[in-house]
This record gives sequence, structure tokens and C-alpha cells, in this order.
Amino acid sequence: MNDSIYQTRHAQGFATASLVLGIIGLATGCCIYTSIICGSLAVIFALLSKGGEMTLPGKSKIGLALGIAGVILGALVLAVSFVYMLAQFGGLEGYLEYCNDLLQQMESGYPTF
Repeated sequence: MNDSIYQTRHAQGFATASLVLGIIGLATGCCIYTSIICGSLAVIFALLSKGGEMTLPGKSKIGLALGIAGVILGALVLAVSFVYMLAQFGGLEGYLEYCNDLLQQMESGYPTF
């Protein structure tokens, strides 16, 4: 009987963690890495909250959905940023040349106005 109570509390803890991380992952969709990390952890915790049961608790279902949405949003922002970088600088070589020019400007000192 004690094990059952522990497993229920354990599952509720994972469900709550999944819900919170899912919300954070979706809310920080524009921050690529935070969104992907928190969304992934939300999915993992939602699946861990299942325990030996056949169904997910309510909080876990919501956390799972928010986590998946956060990962998709983060991946979408990453892909759009990469495509924009390629279009803006004419490819990876153009971006590397731009970074090299910035580095040379920093080494020589910025002009004063």
C-alpha cells in the first residue's frame, strides 16, 4: 500500500514537471535552445509520469502537447533563422566573410565619431 502512494505521488510530480516545462518551452519559442530543451524534457517527464499505467494523467497529456509544440516551434525558428542567414549573406561563405570582416574591425578598433 505504501508503494502505491509513493508511485502516485511520483507520477504526479512528473506530470507537474511536464506541465511546467511544456509551458516554459512554448513560452520561450523564440529562444531556440531553451524551447527545444524544455520541450524535450516535458515530453520525457510526461512519458515517465505514466509509470505502469496504460493512460497518461491529465497534466501529462497537456504537458506532452505543450512540449511537442515547444520543440516544433524551436526547430521552426532555428530553420527559418538558418534560411534567412543563407539568403541574407548569399550562403555560408558570405556569412563567414562577414564574421571575418567584423573580427578585423574589432582588432583594428572602431572608428570614433
